[in-house]
Amino acid sequence: MRKALRLFGLPMAVAALLLTPLSPVHAAAAKSVHEQELKASPDGFWTPERIRRAEANPLDSMMARKVAGPAAAKPVPPVTKAKVVTAHGKAPAKMIGRLYAFQEGSDQYATCSATVIASGFKGKGKGNQSVVLTAAHCVYNPENGWNPDYIVFNPDTDKGSTPKGLWGGWRISYYNRWRTQADSTADYAFIVMAKHSSGPIQKATGGQSLGYSYKKRDWWAREFGYAAVHNPGDQAYADDGSRLRMCKGHTKQRKVGGQKFLALKCDLSHGASGGPIIVSQKANGYGKVISVVSFFLKKWDGYLYSPIFDRHTRDLFLKMRKYNPPTWNLEGVELPN
Repeated sequence: MRKALRLFGLPMAVAALLLTPLSPVHAAAAKSVHEQELKASPDGFWTPERIRRAEANPLDSMMARKVAGPAAAKPVPPVTKAKVVTAHGKAPAKMIGRLYAFQEGSDQYATCSATVIASGFKGKGKGNQSVVLTAAHCVYNPENGWNPDYIVFNPDTDKGSTPKGLWGGWRISYYNRWRTQADSTADYAFIVMAKHSSGPIQKATGGQSLGYSYKKRDWWAREFGYAAVHNPGDQAYADDGSRLRMCKGHTKQRKVGGQKFLALKCDLSHGASGGPIIVSQKANGYGKVISVVSFFLKKWDGYLYSPIFDRHTRDLFLKMRKYNPPTWNLEGVELPN
């Protein structure tokens, strides 16, 4: 990537997530939340040139640079290669898309992956139908304070298409453990999307259910993302991340820096950050999102690592589903040919 940053989905040329061993987090700190209201993109802001600049900086997480893996590095196992998803227009592809982000005054753009989450909750109604899930490093970089003012989401995109329209991010929320400590166990964020005049985003795309507080670690899972490059060695895809890709296999629990994560063998790299891990997927394409793509190790071991969702994940989701977002119809947005 162009810069030395390593965040699995954002716009600074990041290359591989970094994670430092962290001191124990107290209960109060675990519950501390950062929220931020985003700005509506001005008409004509997202020009083809700005989209290209975001796409040129697919993020990955910061963990890889500081955590090198086992002292005695083992040979990389057979590579699990991601395959292009061609079944667009139906679940799960229609709920997954690319995020584009920009911070005013920084000249820094980024791109990540994200998923529409069904905001209905048993006994609590259908919610705002406007919640999207991604990685926290896609909306904040603890290393340099990169913090986007504008976010736009393109669900179900393939080769730059906009079949479900473009949606502006209105409010983001994630735990301060990520913001202040770069704690990758909290590397996830929820975004409330502004509505269109035709209704909320979930009306257009549908939504995947959210899974959390699960004791099981061995899941048959599918992992998705719009990666621009792949491991080993950050080799570029010819389509520059414009196509959704997927790996599938069994997850397992693995420790990194003394902390527990879900791990799935997959060669996706920068740009896949924030993409979903879906389990219990039915024939209709609907299942449960139990985590997001977060990071890989500097000494690549064949795995992508992801935070384990718990009751704090649920609590943050329940809060975000209650907001009533404004209506923003993005005008003058042109994607590159």
